[in-house]
Amino acid sequence: MHMRLPTMVFSPFFREIERQIKSLGRSAQSYHADPQVIGEIARDINLSVSELYSLAAKEPDQPGGLLDKRLNSIGLRSEEFAKSHPEVLRDLERVCGRCTSTATCASDFARANGLADIPKYCPNEQTLQAILQE
Repeated sequence: MHMRLPTMVFSPFFREIERQIKSLGRSAQSYHADPQVIGEIARDINLSVSELYSLAAKEPDQPGGLLDKRLNSIGLRSEEFAKSHPEVLRDLERVCGRCTSTATCASDFARANGLADIPKYCPNEQTLQAILQE
């Protein structure tokens, strides 16, 4: 099975994946055939192998992407939130990276200058609601 290595341009979470891959000092081709290396990378960043493959297969979010917009819509800046709650932000990024509603989310943001309510389709809705109540 060939894994398309992600282009990590948008978040500390994906930059950590990139750092893990580069730290192993192997060419990208070797990752296609070495499940042990993939397993080590997944464990290092606290993901299952299937989650890592799923995230690698997705198109990368862009700077100021959907998660940043979602956080901004509830009054948070991802850079500041990363300093105070890095584990929570990593979980938000993981869940957002596996979301199947990105087109709906992007469409919502394209139609509105800011969404005050977190939509029910957002898989991070409960976590974001808990953050708001904190």
